[in-house]
Amino acid sequence: MEIDYRNGTAVSGLFLGPVAQGRRYGTESCRLRAAYARNHLGLRMLYSSGLDKNDRSRRMPEKTEFVKYGRKPKAVWRRGAFRDEMLFALDLSTLDADVCL
Repeated sequence: MEIDYRNGTAVSGLFLGPVAQGRRYGTESCRLRAAYARNHLGLRMLYSSGLDKNDRSRRMPEKTEFVKYGRKPKAVWRRGAFRDEMLFALDLSTLDADVCL
């Protein structure tokens, strides 16, 4: 996690290998990071990204209340081609109190 305390923001990401995929570890990890960032680090925003051709990478932030706010065209070289990077943001002040224990 890359943290900017002055502005109250952080960039957060996750990589799960094939064995851990599809077991909701990514979703749970994202929720826990958001709660920790808000309740213990005092942050106000989290940012994340995912490649456009990676369905799980795109869906996980949306399932955890991140909002897609942009796209970097041809930002990352993967598997022989440049891929677009999808950008997501989560306003931690809008999180449900039950999510942020």
